Amino acid sequence: MNNRKRFQRICHSCGNVELVRSDQLQNKCRSCQSKLSGDVLKNYNKMNPEASGNASRKHGMHNTRLYRIHKTMMERCGHMGTRHKWAMYYEDRGIRVCKEWHNREAFFVWALSNGYSDELELDRIDNYEGYQPDNCRWVTHLVNMRNRRKSTTTPTFPSG
Repeated sequence: MNNRKRFQRICHSCGNVELVRSDQLQNKCRSCQSKLSGDVLKNYNKMNPEASGNASRKHGMHNTRLYRIHKTMMERCGHMGTRHKWAMYYEDRGIRVCKEWHNREAFFVWALSNGYSDELELDRIDNYEGYQPDNCRWVTHLVNMRNRRKSTTTPTFPSG
């Protein structure tokens, strides 16, 4: 049996209950292909330790885009113990990651139940607030680029 973490996912559209490995979590129901925006994800290994093989095994999502998003979010905000190259835009401004999301799996569950897909980016609704469930959303790159702080520098134009 594979030792990767498994999640029990319930689709609210068709009622299908499926057991999904952590490295195969997607934002669509396998049965009806509907988008799982409000689906329920439960850590199956914690609920059924005898089925997990090795309960101390990691999440199994190390090579995924969602893992990299979480890692860089934590790094930018100074939660990884080293100074990130963009720290002046995040850590130095007091932008932090909520305690709940220090737990990588909690972030994964939030992301997958709030519209994550590979085409979207994590966006903070209020750029003066930190990363927390009520201030984050998944948006396209174009929307993310429009949601920026106002520039404090005055543009200079060539004379002549």
